[in-house]
Amino acid sequence: MERTRKERRAVLRRQVTCGRLALLALIGLSLINQLLLIFGVNYHFWISAAVPYYLNWFCVQVDAGAITRVLAGAATVMIYITYIGCLVFSQKKQYWMTLCLGLYGLDALLLAIFSFTLLSNPISCLLEIAVHIGCLVLLVMADQAAGQLNRMKRPPRRRPLERVNTYE
Repeated sequence: MERTRKERRAVLRRQVTCGRLALLALIGLSLINQLLLIFGVNYHFWISAAVPYYLNWFCVQVDAGAITRVLAGAATVMIYITYIGCLVFSQKKQYWMTLCLGLYGLDALLLAIFSFTLLSNPISCLLEIAVHIGCLVLLVMADQAAGQLNRMKRPPRRRPLERVNTYE
């Protein structure tokens, strides 16, 4: 049985909402991870942006200088501002969801590269990479749903008939 246009739009909107909620969770848990790192807690949530966390973690591990830490902090803030912008603006334009998908895809790629090149035990990040892939799937589904919503043409609004005075 084929869904009606209204039902299909509702399903697509739910998919976009799920992707946006995943992005909200990603941003929130990423910020919590930064706080945990600042306070020296040896734990982090996997549903998060990996680049800002590991960038700052690496600075702590190698006892980087002040300039390097400031640059890492500035890069972290820029990344979070971009993710927050994507979250806010994706409600109106698909472009922002696509941008977020690309950024998080790059984040997942950099996590994999980091895991297999810099860690002595890369297997320790496999679950984190799997979680990144799961979040990417949600973002891909949301982006595709947003695109389908954009392509679905809304029926034209009916304008009231103009009254024509035929007696003049």
